[in-house]
Amino acid sequence: MTEIVELKATGDDAIEWRRLVDSFPSARRDIHYTPQYHQIYEQTYGQQSSLFVFQSAGNTIVQPVVRKVVPPELTGDCNERRLDLESVYGFGGPLATNPVSHQQAKDYNLAFCEYQRSVGAVSEYCQLHPLLLEHQTPLLSESCEKSLRKQCVFIDLSQSLTDLWSSIHERQRKAVAVAKRRGVKVRRLEATDEQLDQFRAMYSATMVRVNAAESWHFPDTYFRSCRDCLGEQKVSLFAAEVDGGIGGYFYLLHEYDTCYYHFAATDPAFNKFNLSSLLLFETLLWAKVQGYKNYFLGGGRSSEEDDSLLKFKSSFSQTKSPLLVYQRILNDECYHGLEVQKVRREKADGYLPKIHNYFPVYRR
Repeated sequence: MTEIVELKATGDDAIEWRRLVDSFPSARRDIHYTPQYHQIYEQTYGQQSSLFVFQSAGNTIVQPVVRKVVPPELTGDCNERRLDLESVYGFGGPLATNPVSHQQAKDYNLAFCEYQRSVGAVSEYCQLHPLLLEHQTPLLSESCEKSLRKQCVFIDLSQSLTDLWSSIHERQRKAVAVAKRRGVKVRRLEATDEQLDQFRAMYSATMVRVNAAESWHFPDTYFRSCRDCLGEQKVSLFAAEVDGGIGGYFYLLHEYDTCYYHFAATDPAFNKFNLSSLLLFETLLWAKVQGYKNYFLGGGRSSEEDDSLLKFKSSFSQTKSPLLVYQRILNDECYHGLEVQKVRREKADGYLPKIHNYFPVYRR
């Protein structure tokens, strides 16, 4: 059987990693699969990322993975290093250059799991890419327990401007018109340290105001790292200005065929100006002019259908794709041993877990 090759996200490995991603058909290339994107999280959190490569009968299968060491306080008396595997913030999962046969998928999963077990991996959790699902799901093994996390919205930018405008809900078309009448201007800013710091301050305040989950809060250096790792040509900071003051921002990441509405921030003092509506409209026009095929808006802050952020995004496009996640246990004996220790400690401490289906259990 062909063996797994592991590439790191830095040094000479990063060059080969990038070459492999660039060699994929255009419809299967994505910024989340590049070493530069993974470098953001290595810089910000000290995470270790690797690309695992499997060659089979003219087909190349790759999977970027973040490895996290299981802390000693969770492993107990075990002297061996234990690891958990995750996809990077955003999306990950396996991807192949060409359609795979059942045997190729089986061989890949066997080689991948054997390799990960050999270096101490216990479990794996992964968010698949909503725009790449048709290419990814044939690569998943039966041991992957899949579930739906939420729906994600995206805009097909190959439509004509007339069709794009007509697909936007009437209330948003009115909101865009009102914003323009009130003098709101949207412009792309140079992503300098000063501009990014101003965006970060408003973004942090926005996340506190909407009571966002911890995963939406980032260290002070994060937004600069996005620019520094990806390059200034692959990030765009847009601001909505009213009478010379900035009332809102969109921070976009873009490469290959897709532009991502990655982060947004608003000042509630400017709510009456419909800044977010105009920002989304102007940035989708910008993305279309730049030649991107998709403008990915993502989902809501929760999985609920009445989520206010999801409703806002859906008012610009009814086109959705599911965000699927999968989890699997790579080392049953070790996993269940860690689970038993965790439950024992929880009982001793009188702790009642709020989330009973958390995976892996020993990290809840």
